[in-house]
Amino acid sequence: MIPPFDLFRTEADGTVKWQGVCADLDAAKARVLELSAALPAKYFISSQTTGNRLFIKPDGQSSDRPRGREERFFLPKRILIVEDEASVRKAIRTFIESHSQFDICEAADGNEAIQKADALKPDLVVLDLNLPIANGIEVAARLNGSMPKTPIVIFTLFDNLLGKRLAEILGVAAVVHKSDGVGSLLGRIEALLDAQDALAKQGH
Repeated sequence: MIPPFDLFRTEADGTVKWQGVCADLDAAKARVLELSAALPAKYFISSQTTGNRLFIKPDGQSSDRPRGREERFFLPKRILIVEDEASVRKAIRTFIESHSQFDICEAADGNEAIQKADALKPDLVVLDLNLPIANGIEVAARLNGSMPKTPIVIFTLFDNLLGKRLAEILGVAAVVHKSDGVGSLLGRIEALLDAQDALAKQGH
């Protein structure tokens, strides 16, 4: 039997998504109705029973999906891209979304990066160094203090500004030069998140 549990995630637009995993459909319906009393209806996604994928609407109604192997659903990893050039930011986002299942959010300057990181709790941050308002070094220092377990990947043309010692102090997990391309960036992101998952499974 699958033990019931809830997963919540705040989106960039302020909405909250909910996903519940339950072994019993009636329990799933009851949980949806219970939460609907406190949260707007659009916040709810789905529930699952053993062997069946069931999507529960806020009114407690369900729709069956084809029977398949028993599995648990997990929300996709969230990546915060911090880049002041809109065209570069869009190119990074488009490439990553077309080659992965990551959930992408964006920030265009240092202050917005700090605010969104605090609100959205990303699993990884892609950070340019040359940013307005607060530069990448300042942002990395703030994020390392507030969320030290969240990997920071510097994606920049100016990697010479960040020596190895400073990178260690700032908690930077990796530095990727923009000339290496977004494919190299995605490869580093995937490697870091895979390593993080492996450590979590080991209980670290």
